[in-house]
Amino acid sequence: RYTRDGNESILVYTPVGKGGYICVISVPLAEVLEAIPPLEQRIAEANAAAASFILFVTIGGILIAGIVAVSVSNTVTRPLQYLMDLATRNVAARIREQPLDTEDLKVDQSYISKDDEIGELARAFQGMLDTIREDET
Repeated sequence: RYTRDGNESILVYTPVGKGGYICVISVPLAEVLEAIPPLEQRIAEANAAAASFILFVTIGGILIAGIVAVSVSNTVTRPLQYLMDLATRNVAARIREQPLDTEDLKVDQSYISKDDEIGELARAFQGMLDTIREDET
C-alpha cells in the first residue's frame, strides 16, 4: 500500500516464470474497496441459498423418515392389535360364559399366510383358538 500524488494505491506483484522477472500491478485503493460490498452481498446470498437448501433437505429427510417409520410401525402394530382384539373378545366371552362366535375363533387368513414373525404368531394364535373350539365342543 502506498500513496503517490495524494492517491492511495495497492501494489501487488508476483514472480513470472524463470529468470527473476516479476509482474507488478498497481490499483487505486478506492477501486479495491468499492468491490468489497458487492462481494460481501454475493457471499451473503450464497450462504442464504446454501442454508435454505440444507433446511429443505433436512425437513425432507425428516418427513421421509417419519413416513417410513409410520409405515413400518403400522406393518407391525396393525396385526398385533388385531390379535390383541381377538384375544380380548375371546376372554370377554369366556368370562361372561357366552358362546364364542365362529369369527372370534378364526384368525384372518391374510395374517396367517404371511411368511414372517407376524405370520408365525398368527398361526400359533389360530392353533390356540382351534384348541379352545375343540374344548368347547
